[in-house]
Amino acid sequence: LAPLSERFAAPHFCDFVVAQNEPGAIQGAVRIDTTLSLKIQNYAENVLNYHLGRLASHHVKDGSLIVLDIKSGDILAMVGSPNYFALPDGQNNGCLTLRQPGSTLKPFTYALALQHGFTAASILPDLSYLDAILKDAFVPENYDRRFHGPVRLRQALACSYNVPAVYTLQKVGLNSLLELLHNLGFTELKDSSQHYGLGLTLGSGEVSLLHLANAYRALAQEGCFQAVRFYKSYTDSQGE
Repeated sequence: LAPLSERFAAPHFCDFVVAQNEPGAIQGAVRIDTTLSLKIQNYAENVLNYHLGRLASHHVKDGSLIVLDIKSGDILAMVGSPNYFALPDGQNNGCLTLRQPGSTLKPFTYALALQHGFTAASILPDLSYLDAILKDAFVPENYDRRFHGPVRLRQALACSYNVPAVYTLQKVGLNSLLELLHNLGFTELKDSSQHYGLGLTLGSGEVSLLHLANAYRALAQEGCFQAVRFYKSYTDSQGE
C-alpha cells in the first residue's frame, strides 16, 4: 500500500474541478485551464493556518477559505481544510459542505427591506416587548442578551442585532427572503419558508461557503448576480 503523500497543489480545488467535469459541459476535457491563482492559493493556505494557530487556545481546529474575483466570479483560491492530506477528514471540503451561516444572511434581509421602502435611517425596535408583536413562535435574543431600544437600520446591521433583523424579516416577508436567496444561488435551501421560520435571517438554513461568498459578490456588484467560474478554457480529445 502506497502511503498518502502530497502530489499536487490546491487539492480541494482539483477535486472540485474533476467533480464539475464528470457530468458537466466540459465532460471529456483532457486539459482544463483553470481560474486558480497559485500565488493567491498559497497565500490563502498560509492565512488560514495562521488564524487557526491564533485560535487554537479556543479549540478551533478547522476552517476553510475561498477567494473570488468580484468582477469575473473567477475562483482564485479554494482552501477546504487546513491540510488536505491529514487523516481522517482533511479531504472534506469546507467550502462546499453545508453549514448554518449565522448572521451572515442578515444583509440580504436588510437589502430586501430597502427594496420595500426602508432606508438606512429607518427606526427598528430592539425591545423586550417584541415577542408580543411577533406572531411567530420564535422569539429572538441578541448575542449580548441585552436590548438596545429603538435603533436605526444601519446600526442594527452594523451591530448584528438579532431582534431588529427578525422584526424586519416579518415586515418584508419570509417567502420574499427565501426567493431572494434562491435568486442569489442558494440552491441548497430546498425546504419551505415555514420550515426555516423567522430564524432564516439568523442562519437557520444550511448553505455552502462558496454560495455565500458569491452572494456577497453580488452585493459588491450592486446587486448583479453571476455564477462563479472555475475554468478559462479547455481542450478536448481532438485537440480543439
